[in-house]
Amino acid sequence: MDRVCILKSSGEVLEFQSGGFEEGNKELSDKRLSVLLENAINSGYKEDQIEVKWVSEEQTSVILDAINNSEDMIVNKVVYEKIREMAIRELISEGKLTEQGKLKYIK
Repeated sequence: MDRVCILKSSGEVLEFQSGGFEEGNKELSDKRLSVLLENAINSGYKEDQIEVKWVSEEQTSVILDAINNSEDMIVNKVVYEKIREMAIRELISEGKLTEQGKLKYIK
């Protein structure tokens, strides 16, 4: 099982962590959930604003699809690609990469 922290008002996933559920060890499993709670509180949320819980494999799949298709994730991917392109151009101009983007031998 995986664990998730959700903003109650909107259903937004604030944090997702995979694994960690210990069958037969409720104390350890609860401690792992409390990490999500602490992270949210340290980020400025109030305890009554959030929900932390264990999710099934099927729920995990839905959550990950939503995260990967969210507008923020798409924007992040576009920004990452732009930064990557700029870095490659700069490394080529510095002579550290070939025009094909291959690393040159540097002494």
